[in-house]
Amino acid sequence: MNPRLLLAIAAGVVLAFGGLAAGCDGDGGELTLEEYFQRLDATFQDADERGEALGDPGGIVGDPQLSLEQKRDAVTAFFNEFLAIITDVTGNVEALDPPAEVEDAHSDLLTALRGFQQSAPGAIDKVDTAQSESEFEALGEEFHSGGEGLEPACLALQAIADQNNIAVDLQCRD
Repeated sequence: MNPRLLLAIAAGVVLAFGGLAAGCDGDGGELTLEEYFQRLDATFQDADERGEALGDPGGIVGDPQLSLEQKRDAVTAFFNEFLAIITDVTGNVEALDPPAEVEDAHSDLLTALRGFQQSAPGAIDKVDTAQSESEFEALGEEFHSGGEGLEPACLALQAIADQNNIAVDLQCRD
């Protein structure tokens, strides 16, 4: 899965739901379907900015001027920051009470986020053993492998929005 897409989805969910105490609309009730999607849609632009700010360690890994230790430090920092976002997202998604129409896709999203949380630390632990650009690339693939279910969950959510004539573009594909 594209790391930028994964970050955009994760950051979008964090920002969309971070202010909701327990997935409510402020009146103590469940979010309406339109509110659910409007909040997601409004945050994806900011999520893209956050992804840009985080950067891409690929340029550092391929830089022949940098030492192996500098490359390891950069990749570790990127992975840790990315995982922190996923951890925040997971906590916020767990606290939500989604509208009935999105419960299955919401559950799939939560499952993918948890999978990412479980797979990512293994890759982080291996960064100190990376010796080449190809090994860093393999670690990147391993790091993001747990998030493979995020795109299908996002596409399912987008389909629900489309079926209900809710004008959002969750940008599920890069």
